[in-house]
Order: sequence, then C-alpha cells, then structure tokens
Amino acid sequence: MKKKSLQYFATLILFSLISISCRDAITTPSDEEIQEEQSTVLSIKPIQNPYERVIWESGKTYRIKWSITDNLNFVKLDLYKKSEKISTIVPSTENDGYYDWEIPTEIISSNHYRLRILLLENDNIFNESVEFEIKGIPSNINPVDE
Repeated sequence: MKKKSLQYFATLILFSLISISCRDAITTPSDEEIQEEQSTVLSIKPIQNPYERVIWESGKTYRIKWSITDNLNFVKLDLYKKSEKISTIVPSTENDGYYDWEIPTEIISSNHYRLRILLLENDNIFNESVEFEIKGIPSNINPVDE
C-alpha cells in the first residue's frame, strides 16, 4: 500500500512539473495583435449590380458593381448558373467597385445566373449577386463552335 501511495505521489509531482513548464508556452494575444487580426480580409462585401429581377442581354456591355472591401487590391469575377460555374469573367481586376462586362453572344438564356466575386488567393472567400436573367441563345439551341 505504501509503495502505491509513493508511486501516486511521484506521478502527481511529475505531472505538476510538466504542466508548469507548458504554461510558459501559452500566451495571450495583446490588444494590438487582436486588432491586426480583425482588420485582415475575412469576407468580401456584396455585389450591388446586377440586382434582383434585372435582365441583361448577350452582346451588350453592363457594369458590374460591388462594395469595395478594404485591404484588398484585386478580385476575380466568375459567372455561375445555379450552382455550376460557367466561366471566369475576369481572372483579376482592381478592387475599385466596378467592372464593365461585355456578355458573350454565345451565352444561353436563363434567369438563374449569378455573379461571384472572389478573393484571388482563396476561392473559398467570396460573395454572390442575386439571381438575374441573361437573354441570349434560346436554351433549346446549342451554340456552334466555328
């Protein structure tokens, strides 16, 4: 019984020493570090145009507008139909709040298009427009590659 108590006491002391030495490695961030982390880009602000129920036509140029996200120099714009990526509109453009897009003439008509604005370095950080309509080639006619 005395041997078990001695083993228990030795284990307790060893565990305490390990715990104390590990506590030195744990630090709390300073207020400056917390502010710096909060100021980094964690999300992209919303797209303002196209807006709900707007109809755009293929072959014409429209201005895509979004709210500028601070600390972000460049963004990427993609076109989606429902949840499927159709194409990249521009792989990199200045984060100045707008991009003039000439809609390709071979795009198929649908009212389920969305624009996605993305962080260049991370496609998981993005924001989307509402669904809008593009009038183009009727969906029952396939565009012909020439």
